[in-house]
Amino acid sequence: MPYTIKFEQPPAGISVSAAREGEMVTIQQIEFTSTEDGQVFIDRLEGFVNDVLTTLRPQRDFRPSEVDHLLAVIEKDGKTTVYINEIPQIVSIRINRPCEKGEAIGRNDIVDFGKFCLDGITIPENAGILYLFSIGWRKGLFFDLSSIGPTETIRDYDCETLFGRLHGYVMFQERFAIAEDVWQKLFSLKWFPFAGIKNELIGELLSYIRSNWNPDDLTNRVCDDVKTKLTGFVDAWEKNTVFGPHMEIIRRAVDRFLAEDFISCSGLLYPRIEGLLRSHLTHTQPSSKATQATLSETPIESLRNNFQSLLMPHKFQEYLASVYFASFNPVDISIEISRNSVGHGVASPAEFSKKSALIAILVVQQLYYCIETTPLKTGLVIPSNRA
Repeated sequence: MPYTIKFEQPPAGISVSAAREGEMVTIQQIEFTSTEDGQVFIDRLEGFVNDVLTTLRPQRDFRPSEVDHLLAVIEKDGKTTVYINEIPQIVSIRINRPCEKGEAIGRNDIVDFGKFCLDGITIPENAGILYLFSIGWRKGLFFDLSSIGPTETIRDYDCETLFGRLHGYVMFQERFAIAEDVWQKLFSLKWFPFAGIKNELIGELLSYIRSNWNPDDLTNRVCDDVKTKLTGFVDAWEKNTVFGPHMEIIRRAVDRFLAEDFISCSGLLYPRIEGLLRSHLTHTQPSSKATQATLSETPIESLRNNFQSLLMPHKFQEYLASVYFASFNPVDISIEISRNSVGHGVASPAEFSKKSALIAILVVQQLYYCIETTPLKTGLVIPSNRA
């Protein structure tokens, strides 16, 4: 049962600068913080969330340690509806394999997050939101007070979609905490936290990079993991309109991969990936010119405002541009594999390896997930305290 409380003065936001009495101050009306933000997160809990619990106390005395999740819907006049520990924790997710009803789903099965079920709870577009949630020991806190603050902005995003994405962010915080130097090391070795790899192996891949170990040592294990899911991958690709004209070549490449003919697999897939990119561009933006920059950008268009996606769309765009479409120096003794070096017939024979073939298949699967994703009604960029 929800509770109703009344704030004499509803919250307007968080001040982002100091000011003396009578001076102007800038306030932040939208923010997401989580356990990884340390003291800033604690300050928010001891501010906004404590205010809700204190105001609620005459009706029900909740200790902070008892609160698993809390949703406060705040109206302009301060009237607030509070839900504590009573929203079913149901979220839709995208998985990387078929499953039956009632089957257990683990972290290794998750590709990305969809909507969080509010179970019929309505959040008016002109109401403020305070949402605290827990996933194991981790917690997240989102607030949007722009609708009841000085600007009175009407909310134009879907709360269930946003909450689902925030749950994904908190569950996989380590993925979103990848430092730029780790990204650059990954790219230099042609690796990426591909959605076609189970999360356990992605964690090991990142651990190898951070420990200055060679992630290529994991190639056989990643390959074995991918082989168990490859039939499912191909079945899904078959149903995608963009993939249709390319499936005969892709199926042949997969057959060569399974036969451990990695030269043929790589030789077929590296040019064909560009074919997929061109087909998608024609399908979605028929008037756009097919430059390498455009081909790298278009697959993530539906994810452009989703900074909580496990598909890491902005980094995947960078990967396509700098790794897949990497340039080459024709005078080099050994030229690394890329779309351009394969297309010009100069990639070194040794580069047509198990790793190269494996990564080509994983790029195809990543493209499939990106192309199939549905965007938010409109995007919401949430300010963060992290650099």
